[in-house]
Formats: sequence, C-alpha cells, structure tokens
Amino acid sequence: MARYSSCLIFASVVFSFNLNIEKFPTKNQLKYFKPNSYSENSVNYYSLIHFGEYALLGLIKSVKVWHFWTISIGWEIIELFTPYEWARESWLNKLLDMGFNFSGFYIVRKYFKNGVIL
Repeated sequence: MARYSSCLIFASVVFSFNLNIEKFPTKNQLKYFKPNSYSENSVNYYSLIHFGEYALLGLIKSVKVWHFWTISIGWEIIELFTPYEWARESWLNKLLDMGFNFSGFYIVRKYFKNGVIL
C-alpha cells in the first residue's frame, strides 16, 4: 500500500509544478511558512486538482479511508513547509482542500462500490 501511495504522491508532485529545486538553498527546504490569511482565496483551481487526484485514489480498492485521511492531512502539512509559491494558501483553503479531497474520494467510492482496480 505504501508503494502505491508513494507513487501517487510522487506523480502528483512531478506533474503539478516545475521542479526548480536549485533555486532554493538546502537550508530553507524545511522552513515553516505560516499562511498569511485565514480565509483569502479559499477555493482555487488547485482545489479541483485535489478533487481529481483523490477521485483517482478512490478507484484503488486497497486504499482505505484511513489511508485517504493520512495522505490528505499529510499533504496539507507538507505544503506548510515547501518553499514554493503555489503552497502559500490560507487556512480555510487548506480545510476546503481536504473537503474537496474527501468529496472526490467518497463520490468515486459511492458510484464504483469500493474501487475498481488493485
């Protein structure tokens, strides 16, 4: 299961933005970036990407609800420490992203009866 989760996270990171890691010194890689706002820009196009990614995750039978929550919450925590501008979101956006994640996962699970692959 960890192998599939790792592959999914790796693919979403590689295909969702340009990896220009050399721009950022290594010492800044794990710096905490506090969101500037509690509610600004609470829904954006990344919210739709979250919905789609977790809908795809919902197709995998071996992924349980606790796997989903672990990946979802873990990703939002990782975003607090990444040096990239796309991760600068409000607290409400992070909360709503988890709502979009759950919606994508749940809707696919409801219509496909616990996944269709793996």
